Amino acid sequence: MSPCKIQISVPTRGDVNFNTLRRLSEIREANPSLPPVHFEAGRLSVASVRNEIVRKFLKTDCEILLMVDDDLTPHRDVLAMSQYVRLSAIETPHEPRFDIVGAPYMLLRQPIAMIATPCVFNRGPRGGFKFIPEVFSQTGLVPCDALGTGCMMIARRVLEDKRCVPFSLGVDADGVMVMTEDLLFCVRAKEAGYTIAADFARVADHWNCISLNTVHKGYMDAFVKAGKTLTDVPGA
Repeated sequence: MSPCKIQISVPTRGDVNFNTLRRLSEIREANPSLPPVHFEAGRLSVASVRNEIVRKFLKTDCEILLMVDDDLTPHRDVLAMSQYVRLSAIETPHEPRFDIVGAPYMLLRQPIAMIATPCVFNRGPRGGFKFIPEVFSQTGLVPCDALGTGCMMIARRVLEDKRCVPFSLGVDADGVMVMTEDLLFCVRAKEAGYTIAADFARVADHWNCISLNTVHKGYMDAFVKAGKTLTDVPGA
């Protein structure tokens, strides 16, 4: 584990997946100097709960916030992502350092078809987001434009920067949501000059009754046999 001080915080509405609890317990047991895991429960929007987590984090002396959603199982070695987090504005030569580092995980993109796609994105020429499809064939750190906050490490100085927070939904002139709070956070962070990367060596598992990693791998195997890619799926 990195010598820097890490706070693990879990936003929840009260239902924490058993696999999440078990993994966090294992991580705490292996790292007894780690501060107690912080569970922030709230019935309001997830953005509001994330903001309460940030508010409490900034009252500590921790250098990195690791946010883990209540339905995600982080990699056993998730704390090792901290070695890639830049704690100050000073560039470190010859070492890849980023201000925000997240573990990729699956999203249930089309619930009826049960297609799971990775929550790691780059922006297209028109400003839209396109996911990086080959999540299990990637290795190491991959710079990106945005990723989900479900298993994300954020350097303290990013959260102290009011250009990046508070978390909020992106809405249009009619108040209709056009961007989730995690994507908008990444957009603001990038615009403020911060860097983002996904650590493909430490993929997290997202639970939606069953493991979405299993769903994704099953579809990828089927697509490879058919000579197709995930982006060939309608709506992808």
